[in-house]
Amino acid sequence: MQFLKVSKPLLILGLLIILFLINRLPMSLKSRAIILISKYRALYPYIIAQAKLETDNFTSPVFLKNKNYFGMKMPERRPTIAISGGSKAPANEGKTPYAKYLTESDSVTDLLMWFEYTKFPTSVETVNDYARELKKRGYYGSTEISYVKNLKFWLT
Repeated sequence: MQFLKVSKPLLILGLLIILFLINRLPMSLKSRAIILISKYRALYPYIIAQAKLETDNFTSPVFLKNKNYFGMKMPERRPTIAISGGSKAPANEGKTPYAKYLTESDSVTDLLMWFEYTKFPTSVETVNDYARELKKRGYYGSTEISYVKNLKFWLT
């Protein structure tokens, strides 16, 4: 059987069409696609559960006001695509504001940038391992047991 040969310009055109189509998807699908085409695709179910947990299933004020799926704070040192001026929670007055994004998918991209910055593993065996890796990097303040329990709730 002979394989179809595709010229480089045709391949590039095909990739551009795919990128165009991804950009036309609704935000939640586009955000999911960003994860699936990244080197962190093996973490996909955990990242989605994390977004649901952090936004109370996409209803939290931080998500609605800042397009922030993960409750990320405005970074002080690492590279980011967040824009300044995000909101602060009442208990967080005077502290680092939440990161604000132009689009929800920018929030996903920024999480993946944080993964890169913190050298997050590209795969883990269990939800417990995922939560442990987040905790080691200072992502959340609650107990690991509590975070795992909440992630498991959103995995189902």
